[in-house]
Amino acid sequence: MQGAAAAKKAPTKAAATKEEAQMAHKKGLGSSRNGRDSNAQRLGVKTFAGQTVTGGEIIVRQRGTRFKAG
Repeated sequence: MQGAAAAKKAPTKAAATKEEAQMAHKKGLGSSRNGRDSNAQRLGVKTFAGQTVTGGEIIVRQRGTRFKAG
């Protein structure tokens, strides 16, 4: 009877061959970390020599070293 019990053993699953193993065919769709950009600040001199200005007009838009008025 030992021979019959040995014959009833379930076959072990063979390791997958190259043809059977499948890789993902699409890239994972994660969120993009790029794609942000700020608008230009448009700094600089807005009114040049000889132009007349009224009160409240912007003459220079600047960052850093300041121009001296006059």
